[in-house]
Amino acid sequence: MHVAAPMACLAVLALSGPAAGQDWPTTADSVTVIRERMLTGLKGGETAIACRPCGYQDYTLEFEKYIVCVTPRRVDLGDSLWIMHKPASGRMKWTGKSPADLVVSEDAGWFLGLHDHFLFLDEGCCPNGRGLLVYDLSTGKRVLDVTYVGYPFDPMLRGGRWLTYLEDLGERGSDCPEAARWERDFGTGFEEEVWFDLRTLKVTRSGMISCSPRQ
Repeated sequence: MHVAAPMACLAVLALSGPAAGQDWPTTADSVTVIRERMLTGLKGGETAIACRPCGYQDYTLEFEKYIVCVTPRRVDLGDSLWIMHKPASGRMKWTGKSPADLVVSEDAGWFLGLHDHFLFLDEGCCPNGRGLLVYDLSTGKRVLDVTYVGYPFDPMLRGGRWLTYLEDLGERGSDCPEAARWERDFGTGFEEEVWFDLRTLKVTRSGMISCSPRQ
């Protein structure tokens, strides 16, 4: 299967793929590194079947339907993600000449996780007011692009269907009891718990609004 990649949403690299066969960093405990990278950052997301090095800082994660090669962007911040759909046999191994079905390279975009045919990215360099991006790999389209707050909980996937996160609402006024104290050192912002349904691609707003300090 080839995943179409709209140029408006994705940076498609005219390369054959990251280098393969290079040594894993000699200063790293490779077993620890592999275990950490198999536990992707999205709670409730799919757990990788295997993790393999494919370059000095690059590694591949094998999932049930896809293989994702994660490589740091060479100039800007973030990850470039080389994604291949596994054949029906399920037998595939990344090589330096393996063509990617899709390459996602967002500025300051970091691989967050994968579930079924959905790819999740965390975007940003600051603690709060970060971007949450979701791609539907079956179409190559971005289906969600919002700003979230990671406190008191980070985005999570519930029941393999509901992506739950706190959407950043920005400043809404002075109806926060802690605002005066927080604004001495930080700022105050508001957030609402939101659910994104992976089946319908629709957002449901909870109406539960809270406030928190912002850096």
